[in-house]
Amino acid sequence: MLTALYKQHQVDQQKRRQGLEQRRHAALLAVASASDDVLDRVTRGANEVFQNQRALEAESQALQQEAVRFSRQTVQWLTLLDQFNASLKDLGDVEHWAQSLKNDMKLVTTSLEFITRPST
Repeated sequence: MLTALYKQHQVDQQKRRQGLEQRRHAALLAVASASDDVLDRVTRGANEVFQNQRALEAESQALQQEAVRFSRQTVQWLTLLDQFNASLKDLGDVEHWAQSLKNDMKLVTTSLEFITRPST
């Protein structure tokens, strides 16, 4: 009877050990799976951040090129505007010269008329 109880105890212990081993194995698998899931999410997140960074760098470079192009175009416009202003100034100078010439001619004409008029 004592031997039977001892054998029964050993069988129960063996079953507990097997159950414990199965649960340990299941826990290890669950931890490994959870670890893989977390790692995948982190990797996906890092990959997404990297892709966003590359896109931002590309957009930044395009914006910089556009700014350089705009700057060059602005310099061209300023040059044209300066040339236009110089032309307007020249036109004003010519207009002033023509007005001065007209006034001088009126003075000469008036003087000639005065000189050629018979004296009374």
